Parts: sequence; C-alpha cells; structure tokens
Amino acid sequence: MKTCSDFEESSSGGDILNLEQRVIYIYQEIQDDMAIEFSKAMSELKKTPFDIEIKINSPGGELYSTISIISEIKNCPNFVTTNITAMAYSGASMIALSGDLRKAFKHSSIMYHEMFISAADSANKLKTNVKKQEQLFYKLMEDLLRNTSISKKEFSKLIQDTDWYLSPSEALKYNLIMEIY
Repeated sequence: MKTCSDFEESSSGGDILNLEQRVIYIYQEIQDDMAIEFSKAMSELKKTPFDIEIKINSPGGELYSTISIISEIKNCPNFVTTNITAMAYSGASMIALSGDLRKAFKHSSIMYHEMFISAADSANKLKTNVKKQEQLFYKLMEDLLRNTSISKKEFSKLIQDTDWYLSPSEALKYNLIMEIY
C-alpha cells in the first residue's frame, strides 16, 4: 500500500514522483514549474541503473517546457517507458514519442496539432517569433518521428490546420506507440 511518503509533492500542486516504483507522473498541463519538477525527479531516478516509467495524462502545454522534458528523457542513460494512461495531447504526445518503449492504455487518446502561439508584440517581432518557433517545432518532430513509420511530410499534412486525434490502434499502425494494454 502506498503511503504519503511514497510521493514527492510538486510545486504545481500534484504528485509527480513515486520513487519506490520509479514512476514520474505528467498528469497536468506542461508548464515551467512542472518541467523543473520533472527535471528534479529524473535527476533522482538517474542515480541508479534501473528502468524509469513516465505515466502521461496531460492536455499538453508550453513548447519550451515540453522540449526541456524531452531533452531530459533523451539524455537519460536509463531505459525509459512512456505510458499514456488517458490522454496525451499536444506537447504531451511529443513527450510520449520520446520513450524507449511507448505504450498506451486501450481507452486512451492521442492528439497532435500545429503549435499554438499567443503573444502581444509588434507584427515584425511576432512574425520572427512564429518562424523561429515553427522551425524548432518541426525540427523536434523530425527527430521524434525517426523511430516511427510516418514521414515528416506526411505528419505535417495530417496536422495542417486541424487537430489529429488517434486511438491507440491508429497510433500503433504508425508506430507512434509500440504496445497497447
């Protein structure tokens, strides 16, 4: 039975790490404070050679916080399983792609889409910012799609001007996940 001491409280109000079971939970919107807590949790778990599981139920969130989490996973020497327990939308779906083993619960949902940008700035600065973030987004997706059966061109077409929702069965066809449970 789990006790309160099995979990570490994140500054964003949720439990993010079960140290005993070697599980990190992404069960909230992905923002800077959550990415910091994730980094701390990964640092703790990387101290031993055992596998790490990341359970995901998130609507996504900020691009740079998402990239920070993906970087932590990709640079981790441990074997990392990403496990979609309910939803992995937007940035959370990108995080799910970064695992060595990618799994999804049979009733979960996955969604990819073009990135959203909201900003209040001059038109020229906004155009520059959009272009730079768009380049970053597609470069990241290109790297993440290397282990799937979908090309960058096909992926770009599928998310152009729409949200692309997938069931685990559909995600398995593209090798976006490797296992359904």
